[in-house]
This record gives sequence, structure tokens and C-alpha cells, in this order.
Amino acid sequence: MAPPPKNQIAKAINEARAQLQRRDFSRAHLQLQTLEKRFGPAPIVYNLQAQAHLGMGQRDAAMACLRKSLELMPKQADVLNNLGLMLFEAKQYGEAMDMLEKAVTSSGTPGRFAANAANLFFLMQRFDKAEHYVAIALKEDPTNVKALAVRGFVSDWRADGDAARRDYEAVLKVQPTNADVHFALSSLIDYTQDHPHIRQMRTVLNRTRFTPGDESQIRFGLGNALERSGQYEEAYGEFVRANDLRRSEIGFDIDAERRHFQKIARDLPDRDNALSDLAPLRNRRPLFIVGLPRSGTTLTEQILGGHSQVSPQGELGAMLKAVNKFPPQTERPSTEWLMTIRNYYLSQTRPSEDEDVQWYSDKRPINYRNVGYILSAFPEGKVIHIRRHPFHTCWSIFKRPFAGDGLEFTSNLDDLLGYYSLYSELMDAWEAQFPDRFMTVVYEELVAQPDAQINRMLDFLGLDHEDGLLSFHKAGRMADSASRYQVQQPIFTNSADKAERFRPFVPEFASALDAMAIDANLGSSS
Repeated sequence: MAPPPKNQIAKAINEARAQLQRRDFSRAHLQLQTLEKRFGPAPIVYNLQAQAHLGMGQRDAAMACLRKSLELMPKQADVLNNLGLMLFEAKQYGEAMDMLEKAVTSSGTPGRFAANAANLFFLMQRFDKAEHYVAIALKEDPTNVKALAVRGFVSDWRADGDAARRDYEAVLKVQPTNADVHFALSSLIDYTQDHPHIRQMRTVLNRTRFTPGDESQIRFGLGNALERSGQYEEAYGEFVRANDLRRSEIGFDIDAERRHFQKIARDLPDRDNALSDLAPLRNRRPLFIVGLPRSGTTLTEQILGGHSQVSPQGELGAMLKAVNKFPPQTERPSTEWLMTIRNYYLSQTRPSEDEDVQWYSDKRPINYRNVGYILSAFPEGKVIHIRRHPFHTCWSIFKRPFAGDGLEFTSNLDDLLGYYSLYSELMDAWEAQFPDRFMTVVYEELVAQPDAQINRMLDFLGLDHEDGLLSFHKAGRMADSASRYQVQQPIFTNSADKAERFRPFVPEFASALDAMAIDANLGSSS
């Protein structure tokens, strides 16, 4: 059979492209299906089909088309890049990283793809890899904005504020609307009331039409800058506007959350189903440090991580992944389910035998929701719960753009108030259920009487006292949280002052949280 005329194929492809440009995705899809049936498979057809599927909201079908395209022509850098980004959105992180690395090696001009790879590796906290791809991107184009931003983010996470600031300012000279960079930079400047960066953020907000997410991010940055320059009422207004924009995009139902919390507390494993008869781990046992965000979990891990028998691992996502990957099939989890959770978590997190320690710590704050599962699946495990004054905790949460599963409550003061009450009740339930393996440490007592509280924690863990635990700020350990700069400094006791400056603007919110503090014997904040 003679091959079809090339002009006939080109005409059909151009028609499909025109339909995609007009956003007539279903017609383009039908056109491309017909083209494939008449003329056979071709990479260009699959690539355009992927665009049509994306336009119709069919991400899985789009990825399938890109895979078919790569089977026919494996070294298409653009296709590898696009598939990698889509896989990352689908949380298939390992394959996403593989695709983006292949995109770099398949391209004669790898800079653009290297910047995307660098960004992905940064988000996965693979900082050495991120820096490797930043170097490739900047070698090709020293003004590559994405690569400069990623290099700044990496420096920022390593608490190198000077290097981060240089890169952020370089980005904003080229791309003054970069919302993430504006927010990140706002934590690194000692602002005056008329600082140029404050003026720049106000200007871009007035002149640019942002998505709600980007506008929110810049307003959080502007609020941060105004607070740091002493303009507290204006800062409060920006924090409120930033959170209103976030809430418009995030659904949160406090009543549904209440039902969920009640189910968590009610559906604890039966004592007969807990793994109490399991031969316990003798070393490298898991220690979970939990609490609401901004409550002091990072400081606690940094202190304990200075002990020779504790290996600090930072915020591990394995427990949340385990519970989501293997949801319990019955109301009260079975022994088999607990073993599945235990084995998965240990396989993902337990340090190698070369690290001869008694404990390794996981300070993912949101693990507080899964304490019942944790202590049932790990009879040798323990939980240290950090509790800070509720007003200071909740206000500190409100003025930051938290994102992620389980953090939808953070963008509204009423939601925060209701959620704190649920959280407090759940922590009381865990403490009553597991009195020997669940310990609460009050943040204000930790910073005011560190030696006494550290000794409490060491006794709880069965560890001997060691000197130097308060010198954590000299250890050079990286902290994967918003507190990374604070843990480069000695303990300080004036963090409450930051929240108190905003008390006049939220009197009812503050009073309600003060009452909860008194009920929990945490005292008044004012």
C-alpha cells in the first residue's frame, strides 16, 4: 500500500492544532483519533492527543498518550519534561524525577529542562541534586529565573540567608511578579517602613492581575514585611486578605473534621489487636515528635538530636503515606493491618545498622492525628507532644501560607479556633490512653527551664544526661521547617511578643484561646 500523501497528514494535524488553540478539545480529540486510524501511530499525533485530554481534564489519558509517543521516539526532551511534570502532580515522584533527568540528557539545550529538574529535586528535599541541575541551567543561561529561584530556595533551607537574598533579588529584577520569591524574601530583610521591597510588592499587587494563590502568597509576604517594619495594623490587614484568598480555593468543613476526629479517637485498635506481644526493637526505635505547626517541634528535635543516642530525621512523610496507602478495612484496625503499617513505615524510615542509636525521631507535626495507630503498631515507640500557648500557636499559623493535606483549617480564624479545640481534646485522649508512652512538653516551660524539661524527656526515653544539648545551634544540622533560622540561634523566650502585638486586632479570638489555655493549665498569654 502506498503511504498517504504528506500534505494530507500535515493538513489534518494543522486542523487539530487549530482546534486545540480554539480550546475545542473534544473535536480535536476526534480529529486525532481519526488521523491515527487512517495513517497509523505517530509521536506528533499522541502528543496532540495528550493536549486534548488535558484540556478535557483527563490527566491519566494524557500521560498514557505521552508514554505511547515516547515508545515510538524515546528522546523527545519536551515530551519527557511534560510527562515528568504531570507525574509529579500525580505524586508519582520517583518516575517524575527519572523523566526530568532524561529530558535534560536528551536535549542539546538542556537549561530549561534542568531548571525544572532542579525545582522538582528541591521540592523533594534532594538539595545536592537540585544544585547539580541549577548549575547546568545557569551555565547555559546565567539569567535563568527558575534556576536562580531554586538556588535561592536551597540556600534559604540551608539557612544561608545572604546567598538566598542575592538570588531572590536577582529573580525579582527580571520577574517582579514572582509570588514565591516575594514571600521567601520577606523573611530575610530588616525592613524600614518605606523599604523598596514593600513598595515593590504594593506596586505589583496594584498593577498585576494574579491568580488567587499568587496574590495570597505576595500578601503574606507584604504582611510579613509590614510586621517586621513595625506596621502591625497594616500587617494584620494583609494577613487577613491573604487568608481570605486562600480560603476561596480550599474547602474546609469544621463539622466534617469534628466527625473525623471523633472517629479517630473511637476506632482505636482493640487491646487484643495491638502488637503488644511482638518482639520489640532493641535499638533504632521510632520517636514521634508531634504538635500543631509552629508549636516548637523543630526546636525539640534539634535539642534531642544532639544526644548521642538520638538520630534526628526531620519531617518524615512515611506514616501519613502508610495510612493513606493502606486504609484500615474495619472500624477497629486489625493486627494484620497494624503489621502492614509497621513494616511499611520501618522500611521507609529506619536508619541503617551503621547508625547505632537507641532512637530516631520523626517530627512531622501532623502525626498527632495518628498517635493511636502509631503506638498500637509500635509498642516500643514513644510520642513527645509539644504544646504551646494556643493564641501564640494559632496566630503564628494564621500568618503563614500553610499548604498540604490536613492543613486546610489554617486560613480562617473561626476554623482555627474550632480546630484547636478538636486537637486539644484528641491530645487529652491520647495521653489518657497511653500514659506511659505519650508525654506532653509545654513549649513555654521548655524555653524558660530548658534543663528541667530536657531531663524530663531524657528520663522518658530512658537515656542518660549528656552535656551540650543546648548547643544545638552550633551543630550545623539543617531543619526542614519554617523554624530553620531560629534553630541556628540559642533558645530565646521572646517569641510570644510577636503574637501579642496583634492581640488588639483579634480580641475575641485571643480571649477564646486564652480560656482554652487556662483549661489546659497553660496560663494566660497576656
